[in-house]
Amino acid sequence: VKSTWRTRHSRPQPPSKVNKKKSSLCSQEEDSPPLPLLPSPSVSPSKLEDTASSEEELTSLLERLKKKNKFPFSTSSPVTIKEPPVSVHPVKAPPTTGSKLLVQTPKNTKTPGKSTVHRPMVSQTEPRHGPSSRIALCKTPGCFLESLSNPHSTYVHNFKKTREELTSKLYRLYNTSVFDSKLPIDMSVTWNKKMRKTAGYCITGQERGGGSRYARIELSEKVCDSADRLRDTLIHEMCHAATWLINGVRDGHGNFWKLYARKSTLVHPELPMVTRCHSYDIKYKFQYQCTRCQNTIGRHSKSLDTQRFACGLCTGQLVLLTPSKPRAAAPFANFIKENYGTTRQELAGQSHAEVMRKLSADFASKTKLGQS
Repeated sequence: VKSTWRTRHSRPQPPSKVNKKKSSLCSQEEDSPPLPLLPSPSVSPSKLEDTASSEEELTSLLERLKKKNKFPFSTSSPVTIKEPPVSVHPVKAPPTTGSKLLVQTPKNTKTPGKSTVHRPMVSQTEPRHGPSSRIALCKTPGCFLESLSNPHSTYVHNFKKTREELTSKLYRLYNTSVFDSKLPIDMSVTWNKKMRKTAGYCITGQERGGGSRYARIELSEKVCDSADRLRDTLIHEMCHAATWLINGVRDGHGNFWKLYARKSTLVHPELPMVTRCHSYDIKYKFQYQCTRCQNTIGRHSKSLDTQRFACGLCTGQLVLLTPSKPRAAAPFANFIKENYGTTRQELAGQSHAEVMRKLSADFASKTKLGQS
């Protein structure tokens, strides 16, 4: 035998894993019963012995795997497995004759010769069938916010007459339910005639010398012209007042304001989402239209001089669409016009206020005599 330097100094190779498996399988051949083999006329006796030994080895391996409950192997015909799927990577066994690896059939596929069994699929994100209406009912006792959207309500039908009463009632409701009665009871909430586009405004401040903080709310008469607009605007401005009076923060529409706005919609689900700016369609008494581009401009009074101002888009001429009807003079105005000169001479040296008081007293006495 020829000897070389490589053969003398090379390390002996460890036995392969396949040989280890074969040795372990051979040791357990006596424990596992052999499967009966079908005689085949085309296979020689030596090949039959090899096939029988390989089948015995595979059978013992499958029996051990079944005991560990890892994979559903079987040497018989394919059977539909009803076990739940397990997220384990399958181990590929060496291909041998007479053995088949069963793969779990999908739930919606049909197995030949077997009836298809459909399992219900349940997902955590699957929407559940709930009530048809997504608006929850308000649980606040004495809440009447939903009725303010009903045109047959008393506050809606007679809004101009009941505006002050509705404002105070809404303030008390919001203060107790949303702000836990932390806002002052006598906070000033007034109506402003000059606010033409802004629905409401909250004025915050602090007294001199580090005194107490205060806040007051002003509402627009021209924009908040309905009960539902008053309902939605007042809670918006009260959220501004709460951020300053309760938290001592002036952050505009910041985190504290968003916190109170979110809380108001949770306490009163019938309220619309409290947003930063309103989207009300302001009703203007007078409408001007451009003769060139047909652009319309709204005004609360007939204060736009069409001879001096033109359209801002195309510089066309503006025309008044809804001309005002001439109104008859009031009786008191006619009385002042007739008697102001004589009364002024009688009260020579007096102020204009004194003359007007004298005229109003004379007009009141005259009307009382006329009614009697």
